[in-house]
Amino acid sequence: GVYLVDPVTSKILEVNGAGCRALGMEKEDVLGHSVLSLQKDVIGLEQWAKMTQVIRTSSPYTFIGRHQRKDGSEFPVEVCTNVFELGGKEYFISNARDITKRVSSDKNLANRKDSLWYALNESSDGLWDWNIVSDEVYFSPKLKQMLGYGPDEMQNTLSVWKDNVHPEDIVRVVGILQDHLEGRLEKYEAIYRLRNRNGHYLWVHDRGKVSERDAGGLPL
Repeated sequence: GVYLVDPVTSKILEVNGAGCRALGMEKEDVLGHSVLSLQKDVIGLEQWAKMTQVIRTSSPYTFIGRHQRKDGSEFPVEVCTNVFELGGKEYFISNARDITKRVSSDKNLANRKDSLWYALNESSDGLWDWNIVSDEVYFSPKLKQMLGYGPDEMQNTLSVWKDNVHPEDIVRVVGILQDHLEGRLEKYEAIYRLRNRNGHYLWVHDRGKVSERDAGGLPL
């Protein structure tokens, strides 16, 4: 489906036939909607405003989310958005691809290890995996969604997490993490405030454990 979108209001200004069929709607029904009413993973104008800033600087911008059909059912989509100007006015053009088959295929082809990893991602609010040696961090899609980010927006570094911990909590949380890394605590567990994309703080309960150490006992 191809959608022409007003960047300010998120209102859908034009849609092609494929977009209408995917949503099970007539064209006039689709044009009565906005990104906020069709896309279930974009909530509120404040989050939309943040996304528009990223789209302007990262065009084309890819977002994984869920569209809602006329009957209320949902399906996963990969949305690629570009920004352009016409007659002195700014517009977004979004190509939305139904990825239901891809998601299903990924599940069917996964081996046991991948299935367990997928289950862990789906059963938790958010998951992060830190390679201490390279300082690379994997942030799960659910964690990014919880914080209001798209799939390509959070850099894979520990500082992205650390810099968003509440200033009143950071010393305590890092201390607990360090005690675990150095073997003084069996596991890492902390309750603290974490800043989301809109600048608001969420209370989170974070738990983890070193999964691998080298011959000298240093965490990997």
